[in-house]
Amino acid sequence: MLLKKIFPSTVLQPFVRCYWLFDIEESDIPYTQLLFPFGSFELILNLYNPPKMQILGDGKSFIQPNCFYPGQFTKPFILDFAKSSKCIGVSFHPWVGNFLFNIPAKEFTDKTICLDSISNQNNLLDKLLHSNNEPNLIFILESYLIEKIRYYKMDPITTSIAKLIISNPSLPNFKNILQSSGISRRRIEQRFISSIGLTMSSYSRKARFQNAVSLIRANKLKSLSYIGLEAGYYDQSHFIREFKEFSGLTPNDFKNEKSSMKEFVSNLMQNDVSDCYEKG
Repeated sequence: MLLKKIFPSTVLQPFVRCYWLFDIEESDIPYTQLLFPFGSFELILNLYNPPKMQILGDGKSFIQPNCFYPGQFTKPFILDFAKSSKCIGVSFHPWVGNFLFNIPAKEFTDKTICLDSISNQNNLLDKLLHSNNEPNLIFILESYLIEKIRYYKMDPITTSIAKLIISNPSLPNFKNILQSSGISRRRIEQRFISSIGLTMSSYSRKARFQNAVSLIRANKLKSLSYIGLEAGYYDQSHFIREFKEFSGLTPNDFKNEKSSMKEFVSNLMQNDVSDCYEKG
């Protein structure tokens, strides 16, 4: 299995967290992995042999489209690879969920929307399929995204609130932002949902979970009770219940599970956390 994370060019950094690539090789097959909601919005292109996907709790499985746009996921899911596979993805910052298609982000929440249903992306996929090296793959994606940002205006209030939540998901204080904006809380919530796909309280819960994942990954020797409190959970039962809701595992089982793809996915969501802690 080959897994790789690549950072975007400077002009795209306000929008794109990273690009990622993975190859599931013939020697890895069969390969099944339980994964968790790890970011926000992704542009995902299965270059060949897309996996089967099952969202836990709905009892249904389906073959991923070749080109699709998953929104904010709030549930764990299983990927099942029956053949060798190659996939490339773009991971966006959570506050630009309506960036690519100018469609309210809530329309994509807990869904994998095939791009053919909202925009013809055959040309993009065809270019990627005929690319013969990794730098060219990234160049094609960057050219496509740079063209998109010419027509997009980021919502500064939503961005500020999202960064505040990420930096302190246990006790986000919106008071100063709400007062200085001169806009009602209801209207700000509407704008937040349009850009991010979740309410502020739901996004705070997801950010708290992602904070816990980062802390578990970085502090293997610390007790889970300590990590739960540091992540912002009220007590151990609250930590276990909410963590299992997002990951499908207890914190202890998650900590003990050895998986290169799980570690890779955990690493994908480091950008927003580190950016917000460094820049405030």
